[in-house]
Amino acid sequence: MSATGTLKVQLDTAGPYVRQQVNVIDSTTLELVASPACGEEVEVPAGTYVVSATLPSGERSVGVAEVAANELSELALAGPAAAAEPPPPPPGAGSAPGLEELGPPAGADATPATSGWFLRFRVRTQQGFEADEPQLDVLTATSERAELTVRASGEGILFAQVARAGEVPLTVALPIYGPTSSQSCRLTLGGQAGALTADVSLPDNPQVDAVARYLQSGHPAEAAGVLGNAELLLQQKMADPFGAALGGYALLRSGQLDRLHHWPRNLAGMFPWLPDGAVIAGEEAALEGDHATALGFVCDAARRGLPVFAAGFSLLAARLREYAGARADAFGENGGLVVEAGQHLESVLRVLPFVDFARVSFAFRGARVDDPATSQEPFAAGGDWKEL
Repeated sequence: MSATGTLKVQLDTAGPYVRQQVNVIDSTTLELVASPACGEEVEVPAGTYVVSATLPSGERSVGVAEVAANELSELALAGPAAAAEPPPPPPGAGSAPGLEELGPPAGADATPATSGWFLRFRVRTQQGFEADEPQLDVLTATSERAELTVRASGEGILFAQVARAGEVPLTVALPIYGPTSSQSCRLTLGGQAGALTADVSLPDNPQVDAVARYLQSGHPAEAAGVLGNAELLLQQKMADPFGAALGGYALLRSGQLDRLHHWPRNLAGMFPWLPDGAVIAGEEAALEGDHATALGFVCDAARRGLPVFAAGFSLLAARLREYAGARADAFGENGGLVVEAGQHLESVLRVLPFVDFARVSFAFRGARVDDPATSQEPFAAGGDWKEL
């Protein structure tokens, strides 16, 4: 029997809103040896291990641990990178912070006959994915950059799929479908070769757009304090469920649980097609120590499908990882959901490597919205793809 030692991993600045899980991988066999929580001591065979943790932002912190026999070895992983400076307020928006509206680059020509950008849309309803054709206004389209306004109405979640020749398509969720006050958004396409990007903004709703921009730049406290009251977005969930979800994420990420008032549970109940409401309700319950209720909401969120916002996918993945490895008797009457959580975790982990966590809207690489892991081939024109 090989000698063992004890490993304890700390995360320098672990957020208060999620219990960080750590992967301990044998450096020789590359097998997963243990998955303790940060701060938890775990016994492993003496040796060298690659240790990693996925932060709620989607970043990965990685380190190497040398575990000696019969000794406690401690490793401190680096926390999230320092946030960038908050974005400036847009002109004419009063005190509401947000992003300046992007105009075409200096000297840009009018939309060329061939831009090289291809686009198509999918909407996810409770019956599955369907093709959709929202109204498009192309503001500018060159081979380096494209800007367009997307307008749509209906119930479900709308995904835009963007492609360029020779690259894997990028899919991004648009927070405009459904009963919302913002039924249009600005979609800005760009990025160097091999690094396609799609940024979503809401110029018609500067308050919600400001929350999104502050979250993207790593300033959750500013996001929660937009116009002094992020709670208002949650209160107005019937008028704008997407804005309510952003308000909920801002309050979670800034640690202001007392301002949630269990409104996320209403958001989850009123909009069964929106995974983000159930994600936020589950996270609120977990942080209150009610893990049985949290497990129910987490599994419900996973059943609904992909969320609209990257923060939702990150929190969902973290909680599924935690609950899938827990004891069923820790969740009372919801104990039977532990197995289901494990099944959802497998599905989430298939998508995780392709997610772009640098964006507010949930975005991932893959030509198939329902199965990005098996659709990582470079784009080829045809089908219902349309060039801008």
